[in-house]
Amino acid sequence: RNVQCPVNGGTFDLPACGVAPIILNWPVNSGLTNSGQTDGQFYGQAVSIPIPKLNVLVPYNNIQFNFVVYDQSPAHYAVGTLHILSAPYTGTPADLSTSASLIASSVSVDDSSFGGKRWTFPPEVELSPAYNYYFYMESQSDKSLSSHANGYPDGVAYISAGQNGAFLESNGDDLDFFLYGLPKVNA
Repeated sequence: RNVQCPVNGGTFDLPACGVAPIILNWPVNSGLTNSGQTDGQFYGQAVSIPIPKLNVLVPYNNIQFNFVVYDQSPAHYAVGTLHILSAPYTGTPADLSTSASLIASSVSVDDSSFGGKRWTFPPEVELSPAYNYYFYMESQSDKSLSSHANGYPDGVAYISAGQNGAFLESNGDDLDFFLYGLPKVNA
């Protein structure tokens, strides 16, 4: 599909504008040693959406997200409901769905073509470049999730020890995750 975007008074194909699908796969050849977070907890991760080449600020939709299981295959992990928020959340998992900064929620789905489970959001959910978003699990993890100390440069992991325990910063660990989205185009 040939879609145009405005740049300096002209129009160019989206790839020429530097707008391609957002694919954040943390870590990618980070060289860092990973460890496992304890199962039975609730997790969250702050993610910064990068600015495309040429500063064309096109929002992304068709968002997909998953965490990564520590030392297991398939590694893609999603369970229960995931919430995207516009601000850090320090309440309890039980109250996530009532957060004032809630943007959207999704229930995990199995996807054999993807190699595991993931959360998929409807097309009307958009993430904008140069903003931070916060992905929080409302459900308790039944797996040990992969993480890296001080790994993802623009992120912070959050952990809650129970349904009624507050989400707290994880002391420098970032969860490993996969985020995918397509540039939104107006037809």
